[in-house]
Amino acid sequence: MDTLTHIAIGACIGEVLFSKQLGKKALIWGALAQSFPDIDFVGAFWIEPTAYFSVHRGVTHGLFAGLLAALIFSFLADRLHRPHDIPFRKFLLFFGLQILLHDLLDTCNAYGTGLLEPLLHRRVSFNLIYVADPLFSLPLAVAAITLVFVKRSAQMQKRIALGGLVPALAYLLFCVCNKLVVDNKFEKSLRSNDINYSSYFTTPTPFNSLLWYAVAKTDTGYYIGYRSILDKKDEPVKISYYPSNLSLLQSFKTSPKVNNLVRFGHGYYSVQQQNDTLVFNVLRFGQVLGWQRTNAPFTFHYYLNEGMDDMLAVQRGRFEGWNRNTIRFFLNRMIGKETDYPKE
Repeated sequence: MDTLTHIAIGACIGEVLFSKQLGKKALIWGALAQSFPDIDFVGAFWIEPTAYFSVHRGVTHGLFAGLLAALIFSFLADRLHRPHDIPFRKFLLFFGLQILLHDLLDTCNAYGTGLLEPLLHRRVSFNLIYVADPLFSLPLAVAAITLVFVKRSAQMQKRIALGGLVPALAYLLFCVCNKLVVDNKFEKSLRSNDINYSSYFTTPTPFNSLLWYAVAKTDTGYYIGYRSILDKKDEPVKISYYPSNLSLLQSFKTSPKVNNLVRFGHGYYSVQQQNDTLVFNVLRFGQVLGWQRTNAPFTFHYYLNEGMDDMLAVQRGRFEGWNRNTIRFFLNRMIGKETDYPKE
């Protein structure tokens, strides 16, 4: 999830669990603990970009680092708030819960989280919710801001915190239900088209849980489609084929950058030739207006040619080409409405 959402969750949980003993300082401790795993952002300033892709949400998001951080936070809180009658184990439970919740929430979107780093270099991703979803974050943000700036009774403060946490949890369950529906429809469409696939994933498109992006992997490429949970019940998912073109990587077998990208691709990546430029795509992050364009480029595209600017490879194509008409198309597609806007 985005950093502001983590901070809001931390503050709300701090209010519920620790405000009686620590007052508004509980909000600060909660926000700090929730933010800790994202300390890996400092690596972006000195780690080579393709290596940083795998460092982000790596060791600092692992369960072992979380336990160590919870112990350190507990020690600091215990010392700073003396004299007090709070058992050390309560501090440890509080900080451990905050950090664990951060890590688990990050597994809900497409980037992937290294829960068992550094022992096992395998990312966990459930693809349940887009990294920034207003319907998930807004109740939390409103609750956290209210807790910070509005003074109410202790009982009312706790109700405000729960007023942010409960809707967020309900929305996450709504996302789970939507994913089950989309998975079922995508599987049926693949079978009806006699597509032999080895694996697939579905993940939400930006800022919503209605329209989903689906990718099925085969030996030679990928079948990609979009499905809204509000599409007509029996309407199949329209699927397009995208070749993987992995043979184009033959001359890059010994390249550390390409090896880093392959690792980051988690088995879902392709290569394409654009004029004289070779482009490495990671499919997990979707396509640039893919629900509208045929053969849309992928959001994450890294230029393999020397001298190309790849500093914003993850974000570079996320909102490229968005305008009033494309937003209207997107909203209509979300609610399952057919449109007649041009595809390009």
